[in-house]
Amino acid sequence: MSIDLTYHAHIAEISLNNPDKRNVLDLETSNALKSAVEQAVSNPQIKAILLTATGRAFCAGGSLDELLSAQEDTTQLGAIYEGFLAVARCPLPTLACVQGAAVGAGMNLALACDVRLVAPEASFDTRFLQLGIHCGGGHTWLLQRTLNWEQSVNALLLSQVIRGEAAVSAGLALACISQAELRERALKQLEHLASVPRQLIEHSKASLLKAASEPDHAQMVQHEYDVQAWSLQQPHAIDTLSNLKRQIAGK
Repeated sequence: MSIDLTYHAHIAEISLNNPDKRNVLDLETSNALKSAVEQAVSNPQIKAILLTATGRAFCAGGSLDELLSAQEDTTQLGAIYEGFLAVARCPLPTLACVQGAAVGAGMNLALACDVRLVAPEASFDTRFLQLGIHCGGGHTWLLQRTLNWEQSVNALLLSQVIRGEAAVSAGLALACISQAELRERALKQLEHLASVPRQLIEHSKASLLKAASEPDHAQMVQHEYDVQAWSLQQPHAIDTLSNLKRQIAGK
């Protein structure tokens, strides 16, 4: 199996599991990844997705054979994208543990996640120009969501690989942690979501996404007013705020 899906209470762990081929994102793996994301999201108990990989590489990118085949049928390119686009479209928080090389489409997959934790051995390598092809899958958009202009040019046009701690400094990752502790740190980081209603998590992520493209502060004030008003009327908020008031009164 190229993709494994396991559940840890409220967390779905999706693992790339084809280490002999450096977790290449071929059509079979891409389809399996999309299916795993959809399956996890359809489970009402799941509140976050953790993306991991086995072996030395996180994901070596697209299949060379399939890229060569796409020269004759370019419609295949869209199918290759579907795996990481399913991650990008996920309404739940997504966290990637990048323990090794994330190359080309594999870098897209890592950047499609909301948060990345990396090991010192991790690397981000666009690789597209070195293969003689233009980047795809919204790579330039993903780059500039995390990097500034100079960093994006350095990565894409100058083909500079960004490794370990440097990925944190550049804004590609939240933290650099030893491989031995990487996955446990990620699980712990998602632990607190267990007590938060899934609908509130989805609304909050949707608001972050809306704010990223909304130039008008007043529009976001109104949007958040509407959603916050809804949240105040939900049982979770009623109980949480009432309990907090009792705790303060008892001090």
